[in-house]
Amino acid sequence: MELHVPRVVQRPRECEPACLAMALGHFGMSADMDALIRETASPQKFTDWEYLHGIAALRRGLHAYVFTADPWLYDPAWKAMPPPEWHGRFRQRADWVREEVASGRGEGFPWFFAATHQAAADFLNAGGEVMLRAPSRSLIAAVLDAGAPLIVPLWGSFFYGDRYAAGTKDDVHGMPYGHVVIVAGWEGGAGVLSRLLVVDPSPDPRAPGGRSWEEADDLLFASLSWTATVLVVSPRSLPAGLLERPEQASVIWPEA
Repeated sequence: MELHVPRVVQRPRECEPACLAMALGHFGMSADMDALIRETASPQKFTDWEYLHGIAALRRGLHAYVFTADPWLYDPAWKAMPPPEWHGRFRQRADWVREEVASGRGEGFPWFFAATHQAAADFLNAGGEVMLRAPSRSLIAAVLDAGAPLIVPLWGSFFYGDRYAAGTKDDVHGMPYGHVVIVAGWEGGAGVLSRLLVVDPSPDPRAPGGRSWEEADDLLFASLSWTATVLVVSPRSLPAGLLERPEQASVIWPEA
């Protein structure tokens, strides 16, 4: 199956708002790119982008869902709790992180810790929904079948099979880089999702026209090894079963 998602070419280092603009376009909504970029700007954009862009979608009257297994923010034990209970635990954690950083006791925290916790708490407070489910074949297919594209972060250097980036491509002195794309379709046989349709906002995309069918294993690895998080926005609520049913399907990792 394939959703019609109009491609938007990103500005430099602005793949996230370009992907949100594509999702809005799929639902017949126009997007002011300058406004989106200003609204979602953050020094920690590679770790809090999904929450800031989810809040931007909520402001435009959409529902916003973050599906995640990010261990930096969410304790795995919370999966056994009802959402209101673990939401409360998370807000307590976000308050604790903020207080530790403000007091100078949080020097050992990762650089993104406080801002990302705050962005996630703001997302919940704004009406966004966080689902403690890692991206998987069954989740991706269910969301697409419900008519919503997925906004997916990934390791761009792995996905493109590219040299590390350091201003210019440099496999010795560079570093791996992140990227965000739209997943707009799936195909497979015998009930097994095998390939995913990627709509890439990059001005230098992997495929002509920025649309390509990619092996599901490759895309899942590139995404799960980044933050194990995806963002979904939609004018309609996602089906209740998708939000309530625990994930059963396992992710098959690509062979070395």
